[in-house]
Amino acid sequence: MKKLMAILFIVLLFVGCGEDGRDGDAFIAFTWDWYVDSYTDNNSGVPYGITEYEYYEVEPGSYSYEYYCSDGLGNYWGYEGYYVIEINKGEEGGFLTDGEDGEDNYYRFDMSGSGTDFYLTKNKEKKTMLYKKNELDLSLYKKIPVGEVEQDVYLSGNGRMTVTKQRFQLIKK
Repeated sequence: MKKLMAILFIVLLFVGCGEDGRDGDAFIAFTWDWYVDSYTDNNSGVPYGITEYEYYEVEPGSYSYEYYCSDGLGNYWGYEGYYVIEINKGEEGGFLTDGEDGEDNYYRFDMSGSGTDFYLTKNKEKKTMLYKKNELDLSLYKKIPVGEVEQDVYLSGNGRMTVTKQRFQLIKK
């Protein structure tokens, strides 16, 4: 009788445990102003040609970025740094209850001639394309850091994004 009770108890534990909630996904979208000529990063979820306001599914992690700007008057500069993508973990299942799913995070990376901004948003408007390849022959220029390295942490109800950025100037050699 004790064996039967033990077996029933073990079966009840396995059957009675709820499933864990799924981890949330992370997405990133990009915007830019007319000064921005090209963009590149090492995030494999970001394609070669990015569409403005289109969200790309990305894995959590730390990614470096760089983008180049010009004003049409022969002045060239850019920004470089890194950003951190985080996800919201699903909750663990309990006795006779399933865990809640983690909320998806939607990040937006705004590039301009005066720097970068980052948001947690759900806007899905589409605009134009920006390619990672730059028509500027960078071998003719020297990259010089300008100002201090800055780090910002952006918080919202559904996540956090940590971004480090550094402005640089391009000077002809």
